[in-house]
Amino acid sequence: MARKKETRKSDAAASSGLDMRVVSLPPSFTVERVASVRNDILEAFQASSTVLLSVSQVERVDLAGIHLLYSAKREAVRRGHTLLLSGDVPEALGSALVTGGFCVDVPRGAPELEALLLEFAGRDKAKTGDSSGEEDRG
Repeated sequence: MARKKETRKSDAAASSGLDMRVVSLPPSFTVERVASVRNDILEAFQASSTVLLSVSQVERVDLAGIHLLYSAKREAVRRGHTLLLSGDVPEALGSALVTGGFCVDVPRGAPELEALLLEFAGRDKAKTGDSSGEEDRG
């Protein structure tokens, strides 16, 4: 089954004239698919400064899929672009995030999942300024 790649405008983007690329994550968001999804995300970043990842179709996910979410966020920050998530967080994705130690509670929707990605990006950014890799316990 082919994953949907589309260009569309959200209601907010349409009213402001912004183009947005949408990448729908596949039902099987696992190591076998991440290279293809990564390419779709990079193509979307080349075409638009705003990329929307639709997470609602994910039925299976592994660490490679979760890693790609964080990598996509890091790439957006690096480029000065915006990465948005849409949809309800499927049980498989939420459970994998909790089991993997990425969060304590299952994120229910895209805004909660975005906040997790932002938190991670913020911690990562803070560590890049500290060559020791240790947090200041002051």
